[in-house]
Amino acid sequence: MGYYFLGFGLVVCSFSLWAIFNNLKLLLTGTRTQGVIVGADEQLRRGDSRHKKVYYHPVIEFTSEEGNLFQFTFASGSARRRPEIGKSVTVIYQSGQPDKATLNSFMGLWAGPLAASFLGGACVFGGVQIAFFGA
Repeated sequence: MGYYFLGFGLVVCSFSLWAIFNNLKLLLTGTRTQGVIVGADEQLRRGDSRHKKVYYHPVIEFTSEEGNLFQFTFASGSARRRPEIGKSVTVIYQSGQPDKATLNSFMGLWAGPLAASFLGGACVFGGVQIAFFGA
């Protein structure tokens, strides 16, 4: 069982390192522009069998360096508050790929890779403990 944890942890850690590398590359070479929150995408999710929550994901619109208008829904949402319509935000994308834009923020760039790093690291640690030390 420990080898499964170890293998899974190594795969997740590899993914997180790849994502961190890509985000660093994006920060160093990406195009930054101002975007505007133009709406909110409401997504219904179930917590348990009786409770349902609505998560509000900001819909962001921006103009690429080529002058084309793009719009995307940010993956991270909030159940507590709606995005502020009309709020200006910084968008970042690789040149020539504005359809893969994200917010230039902690949540947009680092939350996912860091969470994957912690999960992968915990699995590697647990796998080593079980496989090699019988704990």
